[in-house]
Amino acid sequence: MLGQQSKFYKECIKEGYIGVNYNINLDLNESLNLSQKDFSKFLFPIYQKKNSEKSKKAGELAVSTVYKVCKELQIGDYILASNGESGYKVGIISGDYEYISSKSLIHTRKVNWTNETIERASMSQKLKNSSGTSQTLGDLSNYNEEINTLINKKVESEKNMNYDSEIVSKIVNSTLLEESKVLNILDAMFVENEKQLIFSGPPGTGKTWVAKAIAKHLTDKDCVEMVQFHPSYGYEEFMIGLRPEGKDGGIEFKPHKGVVLELAAKAQENPDKTYILIIDEMNRGNLPKIFGELMVLFEYRDEEMSLQYELDSTNTKFKLPENLYFIGTMNTADRSIATIDAALRRRFDIFEFPPSGEILQKFYEKPENSLEYKNLINAMNELNEKLENLLGTKNQLIGHTFFMKEKLDKEELRHVWERKIEPQLEEYFYDDEQKLANFQFDNLFN
Repeated sequence: MLGQQSKFYKECIKEGYIGVNYNINLDLNESLNLSQKDFSKFLFPIYQKKNSEKSKKAGELAVSTVYKVCKELQIGDYILASNGESGYKVGIISGDYEYISSKSLIHTRKVNWTNETIERASMSQKLKNSSGTSQTLGDLSNYNEEINTLINKKVESEKNMNYDSEIVSKIVNSTLLEESKVLNILDAMFVENEKQLIFSGPPGTGKTWVAKAIAKHLTDKDCVEMVQFHPSYGYEEFMIGLRPEGKDGGIEFKPHKGVVLELAAKAQENPDKTYILIIDEMNRGNLPKIFGELMVLFEYRDEEMSLQYELDSTNTKFKLPENLYFIGTMNTADRSIATIDAALRRRFDIFEFPPSGEILQKFYEKPENSLEYKNLINAMNELNEKLENLLGTKNQLIGHTFFMKEKLDKEELRHVWERKIEPQLEEYFYDDEQKLANFQFDNLFN
């Protein structure tokens, strides 16, 4: 497994390799024909010359690690690479030693990285202790049986996923998100079994677009509903309420199902389908009041609960079906996620959507889109850096979608500024003309 070099994790995963460096800048192919003892005698003085500040013990460990990585690891061996957080990416050695000076870790072995990540929380204490070594390479061969069991459990759970590589590719192409982020969202839904998500970020970062794209490519159109919360939206529209009906010349109030109960009924009738309810502008509503009993049902989906009004005389309780998912979007410029009720936050997985120059660049790499103002990404980044410095928060930045047009030249950019961005800035600095003066179109987009 990768230990100290986990800082190169992203590069190793993206380019399909593992390796070491230690400032030993020479091809070791010929010297690997030596015995380990002779190899150590050959390499140790070279290491010392390049790393004179290191101790003898550190040098011996480094030379031993180089030999293990370059010679002892066999094609087909498993590799666990720490992601620097709480898990280990699983890979399989697929090539012999190569010296590649252009890489960060120049003494390399090719690796086929799988889709599996073993969570540290799922490991036994002994495996946790051994995998937590600070060494660059640790030997976990004593735990082969446990590691294989963990991998097999992961593979078994993935058999029940509602998505494949084609669906992932379609979502990536539609949203321009990094594939890793799309996989994180889908894994949360179908591997980690988190059925309530929040996409949070400043205005113009594509939160609703992403939610709709995921729903579109995961399931059928008639399995998706979308609502928008606002101050007058209530429990009656969302869950269940009373509506007047004419009867015998008079008026009778009867229970009427809201969008959740309607969609839940469809989900219960079709348990093999995925149903998704998108809640746009989620933080603009009175959430505890709107959600009502869902505050409990979100967490205990296997339980039934009486609602505020009885559904009918034969069915007085309600249960959330397992195949009904909720995706909410929250605009942090309106109300920070931090201010949302803690009990509610605990019931949702939150994914951040910051302004992205990478998405903007991908958008204008498409042949159907044209960008005539070449300094756009730098200008957007400069604008947001100023905003963050003056406001002291990332919640009120300007998102990339403001700048996503089929054809964007200086004139169209000025229109976007005057009609979309400048009014937003005036709201941010409503009572501070001096700070607002820092944001002039001709200075930012010169």
